Amino acid sequence: MKRKMMILAGAFCLFVTTLFGSYKLPVSANERRIPPYILDTSRQCKLQINTDKKQGTEGEELEIYQVGRIDATNLSLSFVLQEEFRQSEVNLMEQGNSKRRKMIDALYEYAKLHKISPVAKVKLDENGSAELMLPQGAYMIYQRQQEKMEEKTWIQPALVGLPDVGDLQNAWNYELEIQLKAAKEAVVTADAQEPMVYAALAGAAMLLLGLLMLARRRA
Repeated sequence: MKRKMMILAGAFCLFVTTLFGSYKLPVSANERRIPPYILDTSRQCKLQINTDKKQGTEGEELEIYQVGRIDATNLSLSFVLQEEFRQSEVNLMEQGNSKRRKMIDALYEYAKLHKISPVAKVKLDENGSAELMLPQGAYMIYQRQQEKMEEKTWIQPALVGLPDVGDLQNAWNYELEIQLKAAKEAVVTADAQEPMVYAALAGAAMLLLGLLMLARRRA
């Protein structure tokens, strides 16, 4: 009898251990995992910007402007202009490289005209790279303009949307890495432009004088 009671007690303990060992307490709303195909609007995005360091991009400063906010349903992604850029009437969903470049330049000129400040500024490190965290939205990346430089490194402006749709087209990518083109170019400074203007005027005057002398000879 005693032996049977011990066996029953052991079986009961095993049953209780199995039952409650596999049971998990309910998680709170903040701890629930959101399926990858549903946009998690609470998450910030990481943006990694890379350039060719051989072009001397170290130390160059980039300005980041938030030009749009996200409007997404499932995996359909679109952006609408931020309120401060609304009157620019730029279509953020415009396709094509040439149209996109004109759109970026138009947004930058609008920002300068209306004195809109960038939401972030980053300096490229020794590898020509920078990393930052940003809220979800559409961002314009533009190189900070520097004056009176005889030579500088040109960095391609860009327009990026955060987050992005992953390669598998079934999940949102909250970490985006982009590669911006860069090249060294000579820049004519304001001081250097004056002699060129005077030389051009002098050349035009000499050409006009020559034409007048030729007309007199023929007369």
